[in-house]
Amino acid sequence: MKVTLINCNLQDKVPNIGLAYLVSSIEHRHDVKLVDLIFNSKDYLKILRENLKDKPDIVGFSVTSFTFQNALFMARFIKEIYPDTPLILGGVHPTLVPEETIQHPLVDAICIGEGERSFLEYLNALEKGQEPMVPGIWHKDRKGNITRNAPRPFNEDLDDIPFPNWDRWDVDLYLESSVLVTGSLYVLASRGCPYDCSYCSCHALRNIAEGRYYRTRSAENVIKEIKINIDKYADKGLKALYVCDDIFGLDKRFLKEFSDLYIKEGLNKRLPWGCQTRCDIVTDEWARQTRRAGCFLVSLGIESGDDYIRNSVYKKNINRKQICDAATILRDNGIEYKMNFLIGCPEETNKSIKNSLNLIKEMDPFMAYFNFYYPLPKTELGERARKVNPKIEDEEIKRSWNRLAVKPKALNKRRLNRIMWGIRFRMLCVFLKRGLKYKGLRFFTDVINSIIFMTKDDLWYQKIYYMYRDLQGRTIYKYIIDADKRYDRG
Repeated sequence: MKVTLINCNLQDKVPNIGLAYLVSSIEHRHDVKLVDLIFNSKDYLKILRENLKDKPDIVGFSVTSFTFQNALFMARFIKEIYPDTPLILGGVHPTLVPEETIQHPLVDAICIGEGERSFLEYLNALEKGQEPMVPGIWHKDRKGNITRNAPRPFNEDLDDIPFPNWDRWDVDLYLESSVLVTGSLYVLASRGCPYDCSYCSCHALRNIAEGRYYRTRSAENVIKEIKINIDKYADKGLKALYVCDDIFGLDKRFLKEFSDLYIKEGLNKRLPWGCQTRCDIVTDEWARQTRRAGCFLVSLGIESGDDYIRNSVYKKNINRKQICDAATILRDNGIEYKMNFLIGCPEETNKSIKNSLNLIKEMDPFMAYFNFYYPLPKTELGERARKVNPKIEDEEIKRSWNRLAVKPKALNKRRLNRIMWGIRFRMLCVFLKRGLKYKGLRFFTDVINSIIFMTKDDLWYQKIYYMYRDLQGRTIYKYIIDADKRYDRG
């Protein structure tokens, strides 16, 4: 079958690794066309029309709660051209709210949970003209009747899934515009997370199907993928790696095997890498292992510098001492660390925001990234947000989750925006200062290159934001480009 898959994210220039896995899982059996619109935010409808000239048999969208409206807008556009072409939505949003998604008149089918096997079997059934009684697939017949198949259990053998084939993506642009470090590519070593943070979708996703939700690949399988990517993309500017697991290094056995094998293959001298994890699993042994294997940056999910907000509201269950200990351990082992924060939860106050800023001053992370809290569907805090702000109609939330649906105590959205821009300006000044310290006059060249690249296709209000994030990556890039200044690998 001729299958067109669309990445409808028009903002964050981060590769959709879930969609990449899906493409690789079906391309050996079907004629697949990938339409990645991340770098075409201005003329994406024109790009979409051009890629639909050869009428596809089916069109699929990878959808989150933040891109759901984009997908519906594009779906309406496609239906005007090809009214009979079935449209299927997959990803986190259809998985969490399947009933609301399948009921939409533009949606013909949805894929719930991990789609590598379900979507392939669905396409095979359609190709043979059979009724797609496939686990994990809900679909409509011509009369609009909905068939709701049972969920598919989680795949516990992640080594069985084909590697993402980045050849189908604009890998040159992704390497140039990498959010974390210029020249970095993503790899996924595990899936899922066993923790129950109230703002996160993982708890809800864990309950949609049977089987273990948190799983790791074998270290050998991950290393094999990394070596393939080095061979394919080193000449295109691949200089770093980012392990985009929800929580990296939780499995101590995997961490040791991965670190030892990474060093044995000599990759620690060729491809530095970063990851994200929790503060309470960062020990001195954890840091030494990752540091020897080439880790140069760890992203820590702090969420709030206020103990009450972090633990009672967000249910993070991490105390201040664990945050301080993790920062000290990483610093002592020569690993830079980034701290991620949320702002605007239902009980946020001026004091809790100041506590977050004070924690940044105390810990002095290389980066500190703030984002608005959004009430994601089926999360504990998201359901609570409906009760906090009852004026928001249930139907409005269904139509668009990507809005600030809560009114924090003593704050309003306009004030939150002012606080956010103040934080961003303050952090930008820190990065400019460090950029000059680390790279000298070369840093001004990076600034000019960032401006030129980011003005190619983004809207004006995105240019400053992406330049700001790109400068973060280009500043830490010093650890990669200067061979004589690399960390001692031990």
